[in-house]
Amino acid sequence: MKEEECDKIDIELFTLHKMISDVEWSAQSIEVMKALEQGTQELKRLTGMMPIEKVELLLEETEEAIETESQISQILGSYSTGDSSATEEELERELEELMGAPRSSSQLPSQPTSAATVDSIGLPEAPTNKIIISSPSLTSRAQVSENTKGDPEPVPM
Repeated sequence: MKEEECDKIDIELFTLHKMISDVEWSAQSIEVMKALEQGTQELKRLTGMMPIEKVELLLEETEEAIETESQISQILGSYSTGDSSATEEELERELEELMGAPRSSSQLPSQPTSAATVDSIGLPEAPTNKIIISSPSLTSRAQVSENTKGDPEPVPM
């Protein structure tokens, strides 16, 4: 008899667990449905704030702005990459007009051709020996160069 009662209790317990599981599943389903409902309402509210006509107008305006920018870039690009000699001539002509008197290349002073002319100006002579810097950060680079060539190399500044 105890076995029959235990079997009955087990069946009732199983039924009870199944009912609890069904109730939990239903509660979760209701929560999902509420969330979907709220999401749909919010989506409708947001799409109502931005009608399709307004979006299409905005996209058209953006396209027009991009076309205008492209045309400006093309104009500026053709000016700077056009025939440079023609552009230079136009600019020189304009400069001459602004300056008043036109200058030809024959009016420019001649370039010195001999070393004597340069020496007569009184410029100092450029150093011909190698310059070695003894700065800590630069010394390590000079040592690397010594190890590779055997002769210290000038370090660029």
